[in-house]
Amino acid sequence: MKKILLTAEVLIILGPLTAVLCYTTLLAIVVGIPVSIMQLIGKGGTDGLSVLLATLGNFFGVYALVVLWGLINSTLREETYNYSFKFKVALFLGLAASLILVYLYGKLGLIFGVLPPVVVLLHFIYLQSVLAKNV
Repeated sequence: MKKILLTAEVLIILGPLTAVLCYTTLLAIVVGIPVSIMQLIGKGGTDGLSVLLATLGNFFGVYALVVLWGLINSTLREETYNYSFKFKVALFLGLAASLILVYLYGKLGLIFGVLPPVVVLLHFIYLQSVLAKNV
């Protein structure tokens, strides 16, 4: 029962965010990278910095979300998670992606893009600490 509730929590909270991130990653690859390159060589429009920030933030967020899904997977399998260098890099990149998201989209970015993964992260870190005490 506990695994079912945790799985439902993750799918309800992170499912839509993961879907949106997949979509925006495709946009970043198709549009963001070429526009950023054109801006760097001086042939882009005035929104080049915003596009570059959005593209970087997107890729930072993808890395952080993939590592978060690894933490979730380990916790659901009741395995202890190794907080490696990769996890620390993901925390830093997730923070950078969050700051970029809030800078570009304000309160909406904070409410819909930053808070849900932070709540899930803190919850699963807590569950990992409980799991580590029981081992």
